[in-house]
Amino acid sequence: MASVMQAQPAVNPIAEVLAGFGAHRSRIDHAFIRFNVPERELAMLVEVTMRRRQRRRVVEVCASLHTPSGASVYRASYPRSAIHTEPTGALSIGNLWLGAEGSRGVVGHISWDLVFRAAGPLVEPHVVSGLLRPFDLRLRSVPDALVSGDLSVSGHRYSFSQEPGTISAFHGRRHPDRWQWISANAFDQPGISIECMMLDSTIFGLPFLRARVGYFHLRTPSSTLTLMHPLTGHVRIEGERHQLSIAAHSRQGPEISVRCSVPATSFAHLGEGIYAALLGDCIIDGIAQATRTTGIVERVPQQ
Repeated sequence: MASVMQAQPAVNPIAEVLAGFGAHRSRIDHAFIRFNVPERELAMLVEVTMRRRQRRRVVEVCASLHTPSGASVYRASYPRSAIHTEPTGALSIGNLWLGAEGSRGVVGHISWDLVFRAAGPLVEPHVVSGLLRPFDLRLRSVPDALVSGDLSVSGHRYSFSQEPGTISAFHGRRHPDRWQWISANAFDQPGISIECMMLDSTIFGLPFLRARVGYFHLRTPSSTLTLMHPLTGHVRIEGERHQLSIAAHSRQGPEISVRCSVPATSFAHLGEGIYAALLGDCIIDGIAQATRTTGIVERVPQQ
């Protein structure tokens, strides 16, 4: 058994993240793009979710735009027969195009034309090697990405270059009943990024077998720390979604403390008990601070 959670070297980390997206046989196949445009005080989250619900197979696209005055959420749904896979591995689905080099799309009053570039390594949490998948989700992420392009909102166009972003994907048997995800890579010190996710997962899909698992990733100009809870370290998230604290440490290393906050009214409901805010603050004690550029996403148990 391999109990590792590490930053994986890759020629193109974003291509590695999206490899196989849409072709997995899992019930949920999900990819998302998060980016901030700090000088405009806006952020955007684009999610593409492919589902297999018995005989019903659908693709859902959700785009949420976050500004200081609030968040707007737009959705579109397509049959899986609408998916077209290009020889490069890029996908086109209705008005959406998604590939390792970028994305274009239109959902509601939002349209985008983006170019991606990885600025850091691939992060891939995994507990066991091979085909064994004990937990609900398997995730890949590039916490450090740079996004350039154009964004249009109700006819207003914004152009930007080399802004901080994250490209991630996961697939698995189900959405965990509860999870928390924190991501920030636009700090007051260059070369710093953080990503943390904790979830309550079933084991092999059995509702009576559950575990609290997750990961913590911190990258600085001089080092990279990646922990898989509870195997290679201990990670704890406490507080309400609008005011969280993270404590993380390896078996022998010192504890790293992180504090995140965002106005409670900033969260947008994305459906299925998932709430997202993208203009939060993040302080890594003794290291750096990010202001209005932190993403916080939480799923709460459904009643």
